[in-house]
Amino acid sequence: MFGIEDEVAITGYAKKRLVSAVERVLLIESDLINGFNFTPLSCGEYYLDQNEKGEVDTLLRKIFYTPRQMLEKFDRAELPESVIDAYERSEVDRKFEVLNLIKPNPMYSDGMQGTPLMAYEDIYIIRGAGAATQLIKRNGFETKPFVAPRWEKMSGSVYGHSPARTALADVKTLYEIDKQNLTSLKKNAAPPVTVKGNMKNSLIDLSPNGVTYVPAMNADAGVSPIFQPQNSYQMTETKLEKLQQSIREVFYNDLFMPILQRDKSMSATEINSINAEKMGNITPVVELLEKEALDHIFTRCFDILIKLGNVIAPTPQGMAGLEIKIDYISVLAQAQKLSELATIEQFVGFAGTCAQQNQQVLDIINMDKLVQKYGMVLSVDSELMNSEEEISRIRQQREELLKQQTMEQKLENFTAPLLEKVSGGDINSIVNKIVGAVN
Repeated sequence: MFGIEDEVAITGYAKKRLVSAVERVLLIESDLINGFNFTPLSCGEYYLDQNEKGEVDTLLRKIFYTPRQMLEKFDRAELPESVIDAYERSEVDRKFEVLNLIKPNPMYSDGMQGTPLMAYEDIYIIRGAGAATQLIKRNGFETKPFVAPRWEKMSGSVYGHSPARTALADVKTLYEIDKQNLTSLKKNAAPPVTVKGNMKNSLIDLSPNGVTYVPAMNADAGVSPIFQPQNSYQMTETKLEKLQQSIREVFYNDLFMPILQRDKSMSATEINSINAEKMGNITPVVELLEKEALDHIFTRCFDILIKLGNVIAPTPQGMAGLEIKIDYISVLAQAQKLSELATIEQFVGFAGTCAQQNQQVLDIINMDKLVQKYGMVLSVDSELMNSEEEISRIRQQREELLKQQTMEQKLENFTAPLLEKVSGGDINSIVNKIVGAVN
C-alpha cells in the first residue's frame, strides 16, 4: 500500500534534493515492439541515492505529462477526475506533474514471483491535480532499470564530477580572454573617435576609404581616434594557447598521442612506459564506467530479451548456466590492453635472456597460455585460434605420424644391410631378425 511514509519520502526528496543532480542517467525499459526503450534524463530533473556499498540504487524523477500521455501510460481508473476532464476538454497544452520513484524493494526475496516481491519498486504519484498527492501506478522490476555512471566520486558522495569541473576555471578564463580579444579587435578596426564641436551637424564618413569635408577656415578641424591601437595579439594568443593546452590535458586529449608529442629518438621501451603511465591515469575512470554503466546496460538488455522470449538464439550447448564475461573492443579498451602487452613482452624478453645461460628456465613459461593470452589481449577473432580439443587432436596426429616415421626409418636402417646378404645367407634367420626388430 502507498502509505504516509512513502508520500513523505517522495515529496521530501522532490522538494529538497531534486535540483542537486549532476549525473547523466539512462533509463532502460522493455518495449514489446522495439525490445528496448532508452530514456536519457537531464540534470536537474531527478535525484539519486546509494546503498551502504556506494552503489546507486534509487532514482526519483519529475515528469510532466499531457492529459493524453497520462491516459496512454496509466490506467484510467487510477487517474484523478481532473486529468480525465482535461482530456475530454482537449486541453492539449496542460501539464500534470508526476513523480516516479524507483528503489530497492525491502520485501524482496530471491526466487519469489509477483510484482510486489520484485527486486525494485516502480511507484508513480501525481501532484497538483486538484487533489492531494495520489498514487496512480505501482509496478516493479526484476533488475535495476537505470544506470547512473560517474566519472569520479569522492568517498561518501552520491554524485561524481567530470573533468569539466576541473577545467571550469580555465574554460571561463579562456572565454573572457577571447571575448576581450574580440572587443579589442573591433576597437582596432573601428576605434572610437573625437570630433570638433563645430562639426556636430556635418556629415562624417567613418566607412573604409571614407572622405569627410571640413570648411577651409577650420582646416585643423577633423576626426581623430581617441587612442592609437596597440598590437597586443601575440601576448594574448600565447595565453590562449596555454589555457587551451591545459584544458586538453584535463580532458586527456593527448592520451593517444604520446609518440607525436615526444622526441622521435625515444626507444620502444620508453614509449611503452609513457603509454603505461597515461593509461594508468585513465584506468580507474574506465573501470568505474564499465562497472556502473556498460556492464549493467548489457545485463539489463539481455534480461529484457530473455523475458520477451524467442528474441535471442538458444544458448549454445555447453554454455548453459555459465557466467558471461563481457569483453570490450573499443579503441580505449584496446589501448588499455596494449599496456598489458608491454608487460608480457618484457617478461618473455627477460626469460629469453636467462635461457642463454640456462635453458631450463623456459620450463617456467606455459607457451600455450602465453600465446592465448597475447591473442586475447589483442582481441584476435576466436575463429582464428584452435580450441583445446582441436589442439589435442592436432598434437596427437603429429605424435602418431612421428612414431610411424621413426618406425619406418628404423626398419629401413636395419633391413638394408641384410638385404644385401640375402642371397648368401639363411633366409629364415634373416626373417626372424626383421620380425624381432619390428616388435
